[in-house]
Amino acid sequence: MDEERRRALEGAKVLERHGRLDAAVELLSQAGVYDEAARILSGQRRFSDAAELLMRGVAVPIEQVPTLGAEGKKLALMAAVCFARAGQNSEAVTLFVALKEYQRAAQTLEKAGDLVGAARVLASARERHTAAHLPQGVGGAAVTVDAARKLEAQGKPELAIQMYVQLRRYGEAARVAMEIEHFGDAGSFYAEAGMVYDAGAAYVSAGDSGKAVENFVRVPVEDKRYRAAANEVARLAAQLSHLDVRMDNFLARFIAEGPKEAKELESFYQLGRVFERHDLLENAKEVLRKIAAARPGYRDTTEWLERLEEKTRLTSSQYERLLKQDEAARRPSTEPPPLPDLPPLPKARESQPLSTAPMGPSAPEAPPVPPTNLLSREVSEDVERIARELNPSPRGAQATGNTLFAVGVTNSIPPSDRKLEAVNLEPQALAPGTILADRYRLDQQIGQGGSGVVFRATDLELSEEIALKIFKPANEDEQALARFRQELQLSRQLVHPNIARLFEFGLYRGCRFITMELLLGCDLKHLLTGPMEVGRGIYLLTQVCSGLKAAHDRGIVHRDIKPENLFVVRNDVVKVMDFGIAKRQLTRGVTMAGMVAGTPEYISPEQIDNFTAVTPVSDLYSLGVVAYEMFTGELPFKSNELVPLLMMHINNEPPPLRTKVPSIPEPLERLVLRLLAKKPEQRFPDAGALASALEEIRRYV
Repeated sequence: MDEERRRALEGAKVLERHGRLDAAVELLSQAGVYDEAARILSGQRRFSDAAELLMRGVAVPIEQVPTLGAEGKKLALMAAVCFARAGQNSEAVTLFVALKEYQRAAQTLEKAGDLVGAARVLASARERHTAAHLPQGVGGAAVTVDAARKLEAQGKPELAIQMYVQLRRYGEAARVAMEIEHFGDAGSFYAEAGMVYDAGAAYVSAGDSGKAVENFVRVPVEDKRYRAAANEVARLAAQLSHLDVRMDNFLARFIAEGPKEAKELESFYQLGRVFERHDLLENAKEVLRKIAAARPGYRDTTEWLERLEEKTRLTSSQYERLLKQDEAARRPSTEPPPLPDLPPLPKARESQPLSTAPMGPSAPEAPPVPPTNLLSREVSEDVERIARELNPSPRGAQATGNTLFAVGVTNSIPPSDRKLEAVNLEPQALAPGTILADRYRLDQQIGQGGSGVVFRATDLELSEEIALKIFKPANEDEQALARFRQELQLSRQLVHPNIARLFEFGLYRGCRFITMELLLGCDLKHLLTGPMEVGRGIYLLTQVCSGLKAAHDRGIVHRDIKPENLFVVRNDVVKVMDFGIAKRQLTRGVTMAGMVAGTPEYISPEQIDNFTAVTPVSDLYSLGVVAYEMFTGELPFKSNELVPLLMMHINNEPPPLRTKVPSIPEPLERLVLRLLAKKPEQRFPDAGALASALEEIRRYV
């Protein structure tokens, strides 16, 4: 970041805190920081002003937008979104089309009620190579593969391409396009043929890094060219200095396996630079450790890793000091701003309750939801590029500095709900189609528990799918309120590919709700139908270690590790969830008076004896129970009564794993039994050491 931009950002933050938003916008505009200036304007819902400002940053006529670099196209896309939100559909559609964002252009027209215009936009996008617009033959010849090949032989590649497209032989069309160096067309044809790796390579040749990444990340992990694709994504991430969630998830397997060829060492090295630039220091340390394991002494990785270790130790120490109120002013700029106090729960009226769904015996019951639908999330790449800048909130969302998502805070009831604010509503009564806080549309119930209901929802401001959990009405309870607030606080501070994200909280008719990352897959519990294959189990556990280490390095202990809190998404990426009873070390724990917090089947002995004195190795004990269950299909300790079960954790030795499943490797058995040691000091010292031990075993299975 150059000095002028840094000074402008710091000054704008001061002006924002004092409510001088116009002055902040002016300061940022003068420094050319148009994206941040637009964020402030969008936070005030001044979308038209934001769009005009962004177009100043673009600084070229719309017809020249396709020639812009990555940064210019980013500003143009943000401007198009702002124009759409301002209702200036003509400007929005023109920009979307110039950026080849045809789907978004069509969606803008559809929302405006212009269905014919939307259809025309989509048709024009396909017009060049749609069969209906191509000749039905050349010189009267029939349209056949042989005829197309004859055209190739005659030196007529353009006509051959047209014939191949007419025959829906997109792979052949792409091959010919590559031969005549029409790389953009080749990428489009390869993508149409489902040849995503080849599409990515073609777009690289065309110089379109964005579309190259979009195709490379669609290469399945089982594809023989997955590592080649991952290598390209890593290279492009460094080239663009950009990393979004789809790229990060795609690279998870690549990073976990470490570099296998000399050329991959440099990709890992450059990924470390990207991670550090985004302040994802744990990720940077992980890739550097992989380099060190594969090639000790490669470039300056040893010194670099030492610097990062020192930096993260300082961050953890600073973070603990910041827990004291008298030192709150020393909060580093990379920390997210503290959340304001939660709004008080309203008092219920004596009048009849209000419901949004049919009531009474005739009301149909909600159909059961398959577990594989729980907490699913797909985030479109364009929204990821602009979410931080354009997330509208009452005072403008403030980026945390180390997150790929915008985080906003909603602590007021919208005008449309004020007349209903004193009515307590049961979450089960909510129906699909209900809109919360003038922003979130409930689409489908995907989960239900003792505390509330989880919906797949749409964020209407950002046009993306999220998960929304709405809690049952509760009396104002200080401890419950503290736990609710704590889960959001802790989750916002933990940014890691193996930790699920929470975004914001709000209040709707007496019910609190939170919005969170929408994940596609199921929790680990639903995968434990018997002993798990050793290689896969180790791969999943290693990722849990990575997520836990990020939390532990922040001084945060989860305290409730169990299969239900480990969510497995596509490509076997694991997300650690639910920091509702997590604690910061050296601070007073938040728990329920008179209760043992945690899950009895997975709780560590020290949690039973003194819940507030737990350390990171307590999480490792719980992970040991999970590992035992994964590889044997059974829990190490079982009882129908709580007290005997807790005493087993304190006193009993677990049965050796190989007595349950003889094929389990002996080193793996020793590792799991070490995790289940009664004394914390007999376990692994930290999650990083455990991950290294798991990786060592994985090499030989």
